[in-house]
Amino acid sequence: MLTESTLTALPSLQASGLVDFDATVFVSAAFFLAFYFAMKALLFDPYLKIVQEREALTGGASDEAASFRERAATVLSDYQAQLTAARDEAARVRTELRAQGEADEARIVAAAREQAQSQLAQRRQTLAQEVEAAEREISSRAQALSSAIVARVM
Repeated sequence: MLTESTLTALPSLQASGLVDFDATVFVSAAFFLAFYFAMKALLFDPYLKIVQEREALTGGASDEAASFRERAATVLSDYQAQLTAARDEAARVRTELRAQGEADEARIVAAAREQAQSQLAQRRQTLAQEVEAAEREISSRAQALSSAIVARVM
């Protein structure tokens, strides 16, 4: 601590009157050291211990919060992936059902058209038969009426 150059400088400082080096320096140094160790034991060490404990608790909570944030981000990304998959599946099912509905509609319309065509053909045939029967009846009545007119005229 005290080097040779410092020791040689002390007498020159004493001689100049700037520093008065006597036994009080050692007493002051002893008081300073005693005060330092007392303050260290009574104030600094407990304060540093409290600061370290607080830092450990805060750091632990910060680490735990960061862990929770990472876990939440993982859960959120999994949830979003599942939601996207569910939406894709719903769109696929919706498209499939729409196609099936359109096919059912086309089949029902075709069956109804076929039934309507069949009924129409049947009605036309019945109507044609009725027209033919009516024409025969009119023809036979016309013959009878013409015979009756001819008989009266003659």
